[in-house]
Amino acid sequence: MKVSETLLPEFDEEMASTRKFLELVPDEKLGWKPHEKSMPLGRLAWHVSEFPSWCCTTLKQDSLTLTQEDSQKTAAAREGKGRKEMLSGFDESVKEARTRLAALDEAALAANWKMVWGDQLQYVAEAGPGDFIFVPPYVPHQEINPSGDDELECIVVRSGQAAVVVNLDIIPAVNPEAVHWVDDIHHEHT
Repeated sequence: MKVSETLLPEFDEEMASTRKFLELVPDEKLGWKPHEKSMPLGRLAWHVSEFPSWCCTTLKQDSLTLTQEDSQKTAAAREGKGRKEMLSGFDESVKEARTRLAALDEAALAANWKMVWGDQLQYVAEAGPGDFIFVPPYVPHQEINPSGDDELECIVVRSGQAAVVVNLDIIPAVNPEAVHWVDDIHHEHT
């Protein structure tokens, strides 16, 4: 079975569910925040509406570098636009992404792909025994064992009925020892 035959039914289901959600976003509430630290509803909805365009990007090129300036330009382009424009862009991206997935060259899946935010890879999560890492659906990611001595053992849990995964043997995007996850739970190693 081709990878596209595995991906397309799940893609269609996810895009239909996503469109139903986007249809419910009221234009008059785009600035609403569920919490003072949250992003506004409009920004979150626009972000979700752009997921299929990310699929197109990953299938068209072998790398993507984003900057804060790119983020600001995207936000400015959304200014004054509402649900109608959001759905139009979503529908166009879904159509293109589905076409690209259907025509997917399986050999291309063996190629390296890299996403960088800024001048270096900034989002790296380092996990120890018993730790959990949440990776949202369809986010390109790479599991790296930073230890040259210890065997990596992990349990992967996915939601849904189908495991939509393509494992690639690729060169690490960055030396994992150089970037560490530090937050309220994972304190900096001393």
